[in-house]
Amino acid sequence: MSMKNAGLLFTLVGPAGVGKNQLMKHVMAHSPVTQLPTATTRTIREGEQEGREHFYMSEETFQQMIASDALLEWQKVHRRYYGMVRTVVEAALDKGQPIIADIDIFGAIHIRERYPDKTVSVFIQPPSIGSLIDRMRTRGDRESEISKRLLRVPLELEHAQKCDYIVVNDTFEHAADRLLEIVLSELQRQSHRPAQVRVELPLPYRYKARVVPILGDQVLACGGVFPTAIIGRDDQPADRALAAIARELNVIPNSAQLLHGDKHDDGYVPPLSLDYVPTADDEQIIYHYAYRLDASFTAPPGWSWSPLHMQPDLVRGLVG
Repeated sequence: MSMKNAGLLFTLVGPAGVGKNQLMKHVMAHSPVTQLPTATTRTIREGEQEGREHFYMSEETFQQMIASDALLEWQKVHRRYYGMVRTVVEAALDKGQPIIADIDIFGAIHIRERYPDKTVSVFIQPPSIGSLIDRMRTRGDRESEISKRLLRVPLELEHAQKCDYIVVNDTFEHAADRLLEIVLSELQRQSHRPAQVRVELPLPYRYKARVVPILGDQVLACGGVFPTAIIGRDDQPADRALAAIARELNVIPNSAQLLHGDKHDDGYVPPLSLDYVPTADDEQIIYHYAYRLDASFTAPPGWSWSPLHMQPDLVRGLVG
């Protein structure tokens, strides 16, 4: 294959769980493109190799690379640092080697601004939020990590239009063929990049925080419904859970009485469980918490108590 534009960096961006690594492997197997290893502070995963997917290092070492200007760009994503090593990128581009990397959306934008004639950014879009959850669960991600990564999805989808291309990973075969077509066309300078058109998900999606109020061995509900609040793009689910308690039960909430998953180092308060509820009209992603009410609490009109042991398995799992 004749490559008129060999020295290119292809950046794949998109939400966690969208399938970027599988698509990248397909491109490398069917083109002269090789993977660009990036620096990261996350731990190595099964099947990965030092110096191939990433350079795995401590946070102290990563900070030293930042201080010495050894990174072209770096981002902190989901408590972990990621960055492009300057010497590795420049050596590949200088040699005319086409390279590809899975990086954060802001890192991709920064690199394209730095090398406008040497980078091609491709946003990999999910067909649904549910597909992201399924993929992350299948690969063994912890529920608390999944719940946090999902909060970043609206921001990532919003920035899709800043990429050169958008590829919807509805089926692997379709997305892989489209991505490979883009890569080969760019390498041969035969690509005419289209003006980006916003690609919408088939259904709207809504994030909700739901709270099970408990007192002793009793749970409180209104017509079988628990306090619930919508989680906005910049909201923290735990804060919205407390807001739901305050609004619907007329109490001043105490964060110490909120039952949740183990807190992360950065202060993120994950739910006890995460539920995905697809409907005919939307996708609902529900962050479940519980709240221990004070012994002096009096239920407002319309709310009623029921024994904990009479509740569905979901509720027992939340507070058990």
